[in-house]
Amino acid sequence: MRRVVPLLVAGALAAAAAPQAAAIDGVTIHRETDPALVGTAVHFTASPSGGADGLVYYDWGLECGPLGPFDWTTHTASGGFDRVFDAPGEHAVCVRSYDNTTSFADATAFNVALPGNRPPVAALTVTPSIAPVGGAVTFDASGSTDPDGDALHYRFDIDGDPGFEMDNGANPKLVQTYVSNARFNAAVEVLDTSNARNSANVPFVVGDPDPLKVKLAAHERGRIMAIWSVAFIGIRPIASLIDGAIAAVAGVEVATLVMAMPAAAAIVVSLALGRRERRLADSRA
Repeated sequence: MRRVVPLLVAGALAAAAAPQAAAIDGVTIHRETDPALVGTAVHFTASPSGGADGLVYYDWGLECGPLGPFDWTTHTASGGFDRVFDAPGEHAVCVRSYDNTTSFADATAFNVALPGNRPPVAALTVTPSIAPVGGAVTFDASGSTDPDGDALHYRFDIDGDPGFEMDNGANPKLVQTYVSNARFNAAVEVLDTSNARNSANVPFVVGDPDPLKVKLAAHERGRIMAIWSVAFIGIRPIASLIDGAIAAVAGVEVATLVMAMPAAAAIVVSLALGRRERRLADSRA
């Protein structure tokens, strides 16, 4: 018995088996001139990916993003583009590539420098380099210089994560506070008027750099507070407030020393009184 394949199913199978129409599926800009200098032609190329459905055309734009505008040169069959930039700094070029079926775009940003420009020299100091939690920390890049005498732009990394998250403009100083212990390399990036750049970093600690010492200091402070409870009955809450205030201003070690002195004196007096009472008891006996 012959099987009859419905025409609809047969058509679907034929369509699935047929080769898919070629079309581009992306485009990428390449800047072929490096470095890009003021007054010198900078050459760009665009390379589409995938197979093309007919000829591939290009629309180029200046100072634009992936959405354009693509209004510098339009409907050119060449994937190459040249541009002479008159001003230093950051510039951008975009391209839209298309065939008979699809269209894709790309953009690239880059720096154009003055011929012979020399990059700046970055310098950074952090004060204090070991900072207390909650205390003010000053990041100072005013020691940075530019051999060409250009004005500098400052960007800081003050959390140790990749990148320079604090754009401080022309101000070389930044003040920050931290609410928890940390250890990382703080950094600054300086840029000149041609966007040439240089960076510097220094190690930085928030809180005590020795966790064991912190633990031992906390243990000793706890023992001292226990002595206060015995020696000065009823005023431990006040002692804790005093201890915390001293630690915040002068550090844990100073607070431990200051609070230990009256507690130690109370123990000495208590021992002396105890020996005196024993002597009196012995003399009566």
